[in-house]
Amino acid sequence: MAEILNQAAAKDSRVTALEKIVARGDPTRGRTAFVSGAGACISCHRVGSTGGMMGPDLSPIGRIRSARDLIEAIAFPSATIAPGI
Repeated sequence: MAEILNQAAAKDSRVTALEKIVARGDPTRGRTAFVSGAGACISCHRVGSTGGMMGPDLSPIGRIRSARDLIEAIAFPSATIAPGI
C-alpha cells in the first residue's frame, strides 16, 4: 500500500513540475511535434484530418479537459482512460 501511495505522490509531483513547463508552451510547436510523429501519438490519435483512427480524435480535447489532465495523459498515457472521447 505504501508503494502505491509513493507512486501516486511521485506522479502528482511530476505532473506539477510539468505544469510549470507547459505554461511556457507554444501550441504551434506542439502541433508540429504531433504531426511529425515525435511522440508517436499520431499513429493512434488524430487532430482534424491528420493522424490515426485507433484512438480518439483529439481535436476538441483542449476545450473539454484541463491543462493538468492533458499533461497527465501525455506523461502517463496509461494512467486513465476517458470514456466517450
